[in-house]
Amino acid sequence: MAKNEEMKTEFNIFGDVWKIYKKFFFVTDSEESWDEVINECNKVRGKYLDSALCGKLLLVILEDLEERSKHID
Repeated sequence: MAKNEEMKTEFNIFGDVWKIYKKFFFVTDSEESWDEVINECNKVRGKYLDSALCGKLLLVILEDLEERSKHID
């Protein structure tokens, strides 16, 4: 049963990370915007402290959002 619990947790991680990505898809390159992004990421990271997957996914979306913020007019 541990495998099913792990899968459920990972499903929830993907969902929480997706919500952040969707919410900040058009993030601007302002300090206020990035404070909000980081705050949301820290909340999710705190929820899944034992998950390396969560940390990796958050890093990937942060890198992508950072790149996007440089190209938003």
